Amino acid sequence: MHRVVLSLGSNIGNREENLRKALYLLGHRGIRILKASRIIKSAPWGNWDQPDFLNMAVMAETSLPPENLLKTIKEIEKDMGRITGHMKPRIIDIDIILFGNLVLKTDKLEIPHPSYKERGFVLAPLIEIAPTLKDPITKQTMSELYSEYLQLPFVGSIRTPIGDFFVSVKNETVIATSFQKIRGRMEYTTFLGKILKKLQKYFEGKPVKFNEFKLQLSLLPPAYRRIYDVLRKLPYGVVISYSEIAELSGIHGGARVVGNAMKKNPIPIIIPCHRVIRSDGSIGNYSAGIDKKIFLLKLELKDNFFNVFPECAHQSSNNNLIKLTTAHTLEFF
Repeated sequence: MHRVVLSLGSNIGNREENLRKALYLLGHRGIRILKASRIIKSAPWGNWDQPDFLNMAVMAETSLPPENLLKTIKEIEKDMGRITGHMKPRIIDIDIILFGNLVLKTDKLEIPHPSYKERGFVLAPLIEIAPTLKDPITKQTMSELYSEYLQLPFVGSIRTPIGDFFVSVKNETVIATSFQKIRGRMEYTTFLGKILKKLQKYFEGKPVKFNEFKLQLSLLPPAYRRIYDVLRKLPYGVVISYSEIAELSGIHGGARVVGNAMKKNPIPIIIPCHRVIRSDGSIGNYSAGIDKKIFLLKLELKDNFFNVFPECAHQSSNNNLIKLTTAHTLEFF
């Protein structure tokens, strides 16, 4: 027999009754419930535009191998009327969290569950029924994992024409942004929601500013912080060269330092490193990929783009690019 941990959730209909019915069906499909946590209420995770969930965790015993257990769970979800997909409102959701000490990764199933360490609605019920149970990979107990989870930043994302864009915040401060997924608690906060709303407007082509948001930059070299401060004051739709940023930052001859700062920028878009181009007028590199930099410059420069970067098109417009020079009237200091 195999000892397994399952997580159950529901946010449609009679949520408590849905959970009870799922437990009944599990027990009649070769999955014997040994322990069940209390039912807790939790906010939606990842996709916030849906009703709150009721969640619980169970310790169970089964002779089914992992793939058959997954198949049985999917059949129970279907029998209960689940028709929606991942992170959508659903009458029932049953996830395999742990399967003994098994570590498994296939196209259909990953054990331990790949996201459970970032999900309070899984860990909080789990520490009630199995606080000393250990994760087979990290060897941490559920109690230790929950304590670690509470220290994680909050993470949210928006969909953009060039992929999902993620934001990480903690203590009303932006920690990181990225086109790559960021580990954290994908739970709503007012501060995070405000940033994501502004980012959504930005990716819709609207000239928004992000200067109101506090950024976590204290652990970075002073020269980088100075460079980022200058760059944050650069207006929407304006580009600047590496050497110009170096001079405005008080780093004479420091174009290479600026290049390294752009490469290591932890908060792209909010710190608009995509606006930095080469002294010869060419686009230059971008840590997230040149295709994304071209998109962002097109988004901001609009009709000016092809006039400034003729290498990107066979035609140009009659408009002029707004370039920043050291004689520009912007107040940086």
